[in-house]
Amino acid sequence: MKAFFKNQISEVALEELGFIPFAQIGRPHGLKGGFFLKTSDNRSSWPLYPEILIETKDSYVEKKVTSHYISGKALVIHLDEFSREECENLYLKKIYVHKNYLKTKDDEMLVHDLLQFKVKTKEHGIIGHISAVVSFGAQENLEIELTSEFVDNTKGKQKHAYYPFMEKFILETDHINKILTIEWVEIFLTGKV
Repeated sequence: MKAFFKNQISEVALEELGFIPFAQIGRPHGLKGGFFLKTSDNRSSWPLYPEILIETKDSYVEKKVTSHYISGKALVIHLDEFSREECENLYLKKIYVHKNYLKTKDDEMLVHDLLQFKVKTKEHGIIGHISAVVSFGAQENLEIELTSEFVDNTKGKQKHAYYPFMEKFILETDHINKILTIEWVEIFLTGKV
């Protein structure tokens, strides 16, 4: 099992090693070290990752997943040598999975891989880069950190834009140059009606 000490590795370095944050430790379930998996999409199925990396107070520790099941409508995870007390102490700590465990089809990519893609429109060229992918309930949104040049040129009201991550708005994905070309929708990108 892998272990990394926080004073020796950053979250960015973890991600460079292929670990992607995807969940948090939720409330404990039962007496034997199970916990509810806390995810932004409230998932209720386990994609059969055999191991996950758990954030602790001082380190990141790889643990084997021993079982999973549904309680109510929520997913419960059990880890090898993980106690209820540990669950309580690690509430809301991050859980990472190695991207080797993630399967994508040929025409798909991991949302995580979009981070730092440049964003372009046909009308304005490069307007910024993707700094996060967030969900406010209806759909996922790209958080775009806009260039100061774009904000000045369009007399925009915002330095960040939340843009719907929906197929109808995505014109092209250039994986080699890491550029996402999107449809120009003024209200999303400048805040102007």
